Amino acid sequence: MSEIKILIVEDNTTISKNLKRYLELKNFIAEIADSAEIADKILDNENFNLILLDIGLPWKNGKDFLEYLRKKWNNTPIIFLTSRDSDEDMIEGLELWADDYIPKPFDYEIVIARINSVLRRYKKEISATKIWEYLINFDDFQLSRNTDIYVWYLRKKLWKDIIKTKKWSGYYVD
Repeated sequence: MSEIKILIVEDNTTISKNLKRYLELKNFIAEIADSAEIADKILDNENFNLILLDIGLPWKNGKDFLEYLRKKWNNTPIIFLTSRDSDEDMIEGLELWADDYIPKPFDYEIVIARINSVLRRYKKEISATKIWEYLINFDDFQLSRNTDIYVWYLRKKLWKDIIKTKKWSGYYVD
């Protein structure tokens, strides 16, 4: 299993240090940022599998930081950890593209379960990086006759001219 890196963005040092210790006991790699500004600098230099984000941060709050990250096309999964536990806050956080929302105080095992749940959802997606890597290595891939046969079947079922053939490259949908 590959290493899972988590960035904890939390200004309460007691919570962040205890959470970091617990995550490391569960074989995660964890790093702490006590503000959105520091987190932004860290994210410019490192990739993380998930971000645990407090809403009540000083200077730039977690909701603003989440919006900022999504506008930068940062699609790292984000779970809010916050003392704001009203239904309205939870709905707003999830509608801002947070992947989950955990109110404080929280049980560490629930945090771990939610992290694993979010990461499972992300592993099932076909990422742009994986597609790009596939395309880069496309020269190594040779189309077999099986592909030709399935394309022939698809052309029979669909409109005949929806699947085009590009000479020496393969097929594409028009």
